[in-house]
Amino acid sequence: MAGLVAEGLKYEQWLVNLLIFSLQIQIKTVVVDFTGDLSEGIRKIREAIEGLDVGVLINNVGISYPYARFFHEVDDELLNNLIKVNVEGTSKVTQAVLPGMLKRKKGAIVNIGSSVANVIPSDPLYVYAGTKGYIDQFSRCLYVEYKNSGINVQCQVMYMESLEVAFGM
Repeated sequence: MAGLVAEGLKYEQWLVNLLIFSLQIQIKTVVVDFTGDLSEGIRKIREAIEGLDVGVLINNVGISYPYARFFHEVDDELLNNLIKVNVEGTSKVTQAVLPGMLKRKKGAIVNIGSSVANVIPSDPLYVYAGTKGYIDQFSRCLYVEYKNSGINVQCQVMYMESLEVAFGM
């Protein structure tokens, strides 16, 4: 059983269908509004995976700016949502799935990062870059913490993103 967590559904549904067809596996998706009641969303995820052997978690949740702006121009709602979705969402989904992997002594967690956090300072997407930097370091730390427990953790750092992904177009 693989878990796919993502904000949108178009690309993700295509990916789910591709994986089911090509790998002959079962995939369960749970739709969660990570800008809304995160506790309720995590409860839905825990409920959906209860009793399942979740072997792979792909954390692809994330939002960016609707358009580029300097840090002093970022309003409170956007600032809070960037951190809530990109940092807290990824962390809490991982926290919900990890105990089952530890119990079975196997699993893989793939967090989706971004090159803006790793290559050069990302003018003017500072908060987004910071949240993706968190994802990268979070993944590295989890890898070190759980590598001897049969759990592989990695961060896939994307270099190019479409304008739709980068700016919510």
